[in-house]
Amino acid sequence: MAYIDELEINSETRKIQDTQGRAMICLSVESSATATATHAEKSYFIYNNQLYKATAAIAIGDTITEGTNCETTSIADVMEHISDELVIDTAMSGTSTNAVQNKVIKAALDRKQDSLTFDNTPTANSANPVKSGGVKSAIDTLDNYVKEGSETRRVYHLGFYIGEDGGLCESDS
Repeated sequence: MAYIDELEINSETRKIQDTQGRAMICLSVESSATATATHAEKSYFIYNNQLYKATAAIAIGDTITEGTNCETTSIADVMEHISDELVIDTAMSGTSTNAVQNKVIKAALDRKQDSLTFDNTPTANSANPVKSGGVKSAIDTLDNYVKEGSETRRVYHLGFYIGEDGGLCESDS
């Protein structure tokens, strides 16, 4: 768990960051009491080196007035606001755009392999994958014969057959 503990100046914005320097949220910086950026209600910004929360919408050109349209706040308030807004799903969904818990994704992936059905041998009209041993057995039992002259020979893979001397011969057909 990273702990948020500092504000760091970064030209026009300041960022709330963790102890490893990873930015968590960037904030606009107001250099005078006249707003140079729009701030929606409940948004955060920096003014006079202080963290503020807008209590009402502030438009460009509006006067920033503590107690009227903003209030000082803390990093803890920002983080609480962010965590209140963050929705993390506890189940997979085809329609949600929320983040999903890691353990939920892992469980779904683990079940995926378990849900596959494999055939032990090639099966007519089956959409299932066939286990390697089933494919090998099916190939080994192919009975393809070819007539060559007066002899009928068993043809093995890609037009080869076993000759009378036991060697592999290429079929003429």
